Amino acid sequence: MATTVRPPAAGRGGPAAARGSAPGPGRRSAAVACALAAVLLGLTLLLRTRHLDAGLWVDEGIAAGVAAHALADIPGVLAQDGSPPLYYMLLNLWTRLFGTGEEALRALSVTAAAACVPASLAAGWLVAGWRAGVLAAALAATVPFLTVYAQETRMYALVVLLGVIAAAAFVRAFVQRRRRWVPAFALLLAALLLTHNWGLFLAAAAALALVPLLRAAHDDRLPRDALAAFGLAALAYAPWVPTLAGQVRATGAPWARPPTPRTAWGDVASLWGTAGWIVLLAGVGAGLLALRRRGTPGERAAVRSLVILAVATPAFALAASSVAAVWAPRYLAMALGPALLLGGVALARAPRIGVAAAGVLVALGVAAPPDVWPKSNAREVARAGAPLTAPGDLVVSTQPEQVPVLAYHLGHDLRYLTPLGPVADPGVTDWRHALARLRTGDARRRLRPALDALPAGTTVLLVTPVPWTGTEWADLVAARSAEWRLALDADPRLRPVRVAGAGPPRGAWSALRVRAYRRV
Repeated sequence: MATTVRPPAAGRGGPAAARGSAPGPGRRSAAVACALAAVLLGLTLLLRTRHLDAGLWVDEGIAAGVAAHALADIPGVLAQDGSPPLYYMLLNLWTRLFGTGEEALRALSVTAAAACVPASLAAGWLVAGWRAGVLAAALAATVPFLTVYAQETRMYALVVLLGVIAAAAFVRAFVQRRRRWVPAFALLLAALLLTHNWGLFLAAAAALALVPLLRAAHDDRLPRDALAAFGLAALAYAPWVPTLAGQVRATGAPWARPPTPRTAWGDVASLWGTAGWIVLLAGVGAGLLALRRRGTPGERAAVRSLVILAVATPAFALAASSVAAVWAPRYLAMALGPALLLGGVALARAPRIGVAAAGVLVALGVAAPPDVWPKSNAREVARAGAPLTAPGDLVVSTQPEQVPVLAYHLGHDLRYLTPLGPVADPGVTDWRHALARLRTGDARRRLRPALDALPAGTTVLLVTPVPWTGTEWADLVAARSAEWRLALDADPRLRPVRVAGAGPPRGAWSALRVRAYRRV
């Protein structure tokens, strides 16, 4: 068959050598590869466990709040949010074992990021030999994107892990024609679809990658295998589709800025940093040139498939962003898994340049890991306000999505109010028609009825964000914050109370301020 790649021969460090069926050289290659992977695993844990005790920020508060619901209730809760359920259900099970502290919540992401190292080693080895595996593992161990999201209670490290394995499964199933990988790819694609909505764009990219394979195939079973894989994934995803349809109609990302090609490229560049991309593209370019000169048709087909998976996924998302707000830099996690595998395979084709490029990338990742912590001062704000509150007191958050993280730190026995109205479930942000509701969330409509119902002696905490601009949502939040603060200051039934320890926010880019009042 024209697009088939045979496994690397025994004695060259391929899978046969890893199984122990080949003599010395293959076994030595396996031993060296595993030793390097162990070093890289230690390095990634050192890099990615520095800020596990930082206070949670907005997105992490939402994740913790959703996961705190009963396992069976999580899919229904997410009808208010916009995300698929798999990560939150895993986080629910994780917290039953390890607790709900900041470090315990983030440990799931650390585990997924650490698993990317051996997963990339195995994926690269299966696709193109042990050298490709080691180089892919080196990229996974130090890529700055994972250094950030390994330390955040969100699904992005898990997406990268599933993505790198899914990319390898695609190549094994449809390029190298190892048919037992067909159901594996179907399962992994379904998992990605149920972890993040950008899984739809990866699925579209995978379908696109199949087109040249189907045209060149001499195997009548390839179309049937492709149909079976996508059919099984669709079957597993089907129960979620009605909820997805409701999310599309009612929820969204009003905080997101529509990307331009220029800003989208800047977001892509942030995965490795400008210097890292220059080095990576130079190394990958050298590998692709070597592949074009000396590679077999099957090897070129494998690399072409990985290029399509890595490039078409964000390209489809960018195109969709012209219709709906579906773009955010962190969502590029869906393309990073295939990109890691592509990098390892391409760098391995030009050994000297590839090893040098990987060494520089590792050095860049170690020397200058992204330092974005703390992202929020919500924990400090909560600690300052907590001594003034008792069960039943009122917390007013003029940025609605801050409520889950405030409830995580302050507790669920307080009442919460936002310009969207009283919050029935502080563990989740109700994004359904949120922008329209925020437009009507003026103080007279939302705040005054709540103040009228307050009994004497009640404490009111007002939490407002440091203003930011760029979207209608941000501008409305800033306007409501100023309006509600003035209304509380002017209400004769409220007396200001000093909040000790709540100094001005410093460093955090999702920063909050707090004021306190006592109802008289």
